[in-house]
Amino acid sequence: MIKNVIIFCLLPLSLFATADGPIFYGIEGVGKGHHLTLREKPTSHSKPITYMPHNTVCLENLGCQGGISLKDFQMLSEEELAKKIKENPIWCKIKYNSTIGWAFGKFLTEKPCP
Repeated sequence: MIKNVIIFCLLPLSLFATADGPIFYGIEGVGKGHHLTLREKPTSHSKPITYMPHNTVCLENLGCQGGISLKDFQMLSEEELAKKIKENPIWCKIKYNSTIGWAFGKFLTEKPCP
């Protein structure tokens, strides 16, 4: 039962895209007064481009990478899954205002752009 919850949270967010237009994300899980860093490349060691406030919305999805495949999810033990997820985190290329960069997918959630 727990695996069903884990797969939804860990698959790349771009899997939930629809063919009729871009998806927008909002930041979730970042504390009030904190920010999410937009980076040049999809790695936490990459140069920061800008910082997005904790309540930012209307982040245009330009594609995500990383995460686990459905095959891995079905075949690997929970311990192996945890290791693979840590080794291959989800990063999403997004557009924030007019700036394009990479954000850690763990803190993005699909939200409509008002």
